[in-house]
Amino acid sequence: MDGVIFQSNSRKNLALTGLFPAKFRSEISDYNLQNGGVPRSVKIKHILHHIIKPDIPDVASLLAEYAQALRYLYQDCRLVPEIEAMLATHGSENWLATAAPKQEAEVILKERSLDKYFHHIGGFPDTKVATLTLAKTHTTTEVIFFGDARSDFKAAKQAGVKFVGVECERQGNFAGCEADCFIRDFSEWHRPSSG
Repeated sequence: MDGVIFQSNSRKNLALTGLFPAKFRSEISDYNLQNGGVPRSVKIKHILHHIIKPDIPDVASLLAEYAQALRYLYQDCRLVPEIEAMLATHGSENWLATAAPKQEAEVILKERSLDKYFHHIGGFPDTKVATLTLAKTHTTTEVIFFGDARSDFKAAKQAGVKFVGVECERQGNFAGCEADCFIRDFSEWHRPSSG
């Protein structure tokens, strides 16, 4: 969702690092940016146990505070260029696989009137691999996963689907990855003909 539909990665990074004392923010930012596409609960637990260490706050309260900050972030967040046109081209056959909580993703997409483009919205606690595998059994067209993080590439490979790296916000993020193709935004996307 982030970096593929919304240009939200830098704003989300600020929201996450803002949860913690200033002396840790640079290290947290580096960790967060290197681990895009990972569920926030996993990131926050890692930050608490490996960066903050001695004074570990309550994970649940941090997750709630972060979710509240993100609620408003998406209301005016720019879309990745041409994403809505691409989604509209494929009607409601689109599936979303995100590390964001499923219910939150549904609300965000509905508030931005993008939910109409999705047949299925998969999010945490379901994994991206589980959502992609389900999509393969419920669609008549080839499944292509668009992602902006190395974890997205790995999920596509695990699920056995094609992968397109979207580099709108994360240029150079896929060094060493053998994606089926890379695009900066959806103005560059042309669905390959089947056969």
